[in-house]
Amino acid sequence: MKGHDSIPFPQDEETPLSETSEEELMCAYIGGRKEAFQELFSRLGPLLTSVARRRMGGDDQVRDVVQQTFLQVHRARFDFDRSALLRPWLITIELNIIRERRRRAIRRPLGGGSNLTLQEVAFVILEKCETRYRT
Repeated sequence: MKGHDSIPFPQDEETPLSETSEEELMCAYIGGRKEAFQELFSRLGPLLTSVARRRMGGDDQVRDVVQQTFLQVHRARFDFDRSALLRPWLITIELNIIRERRRRAIRRPLGGGSNLTLQEVAFVILEKCETRYRT
């Protein structure tokens, strides 16, 4: 495991979670402090909501993406590189989830009830275009 000794697990129950970095919170969560995950959700939920809202639009879809992001963070918590920053890792997870949701929606037949906005359809089409046609 690469870099996993860089940030220690803050197991000290005396240290308030509000005084720890996001990376330390993630390490605390990996180490078994469930309340650290709640603190991460409180701190980073608004950021992830903002990112998803800019890319998706609808509030229901945004909430689903944020929840799915944190679920994926939980599942991949042992893959977190303790020498890395947490925010870029989280945002990458979220953007991958958004991309996959768009791909799935495009693959559905037209009568399948796709709720994509015009902007989302445009993003999917651009992703499929060759680079020379994107500018």
